Amino acid sequence: MFGFRRKHEDPSPSVIELVRRIVSDAIRLVRENVELVKARFSRTLKRAGIGAGVAAGGATMVFLGLVGLLVAAGLGLALVVDPWAAALIVSGALLGAGAATALLGVKEVRTAIDERSHGPVDMETALQETRYRLEAELDALTAKLDPRHGSNGLEQAAGSNGRAQTMPMPRTSK
Repeated sequence: MFGFRRKHEDPSPSVIELVRRIVSDAIRLVRENVELVKARFSRTLKRAGIGAGVAAGGATMVFLGLVGLLVAAGLGLALVVDPWAAALIVSGALLGAGAATALLGVKEVRTAIDERSHGPVDMETALQETRYRLEAELDALTAKLDPRHGSNGLEQAAGSNGRAQTMPMPRTSK
């Protein structure tokens, strides 16, 4: 019905709106950090579990190879004929395969440990964008609450990626 308008409408958001955005972004930042930690932990555990399983399989083969070597040595000492050579060949192949498998498992565990500080790219990107947006909104709130904040002739503006950028204020004559 009645439309009251201010003489000089401020196109920038109000203090309440800025605080609301900051709280919202801070909550989003915490949630994204939690999701990122969960994703990192899950991926690390999965990879370490696979590596540990492969390493255990390799260790089992090495153990069986050692048993085979003992059997071969026993057959060789007891009979000194062809059966011990066959047992030695089988044991050597089992040892080689077991050692290669165990090394592969150890490498997988080391890779999992090295990658524990990296999360999925989309989550890392969303987290960084939220940080930039929160920083820009805090700067805008500071400028709104503290008139001395922007007194150096520069105005803070939010860029397309949410990061605060400084732009010179245009000079106007009245």
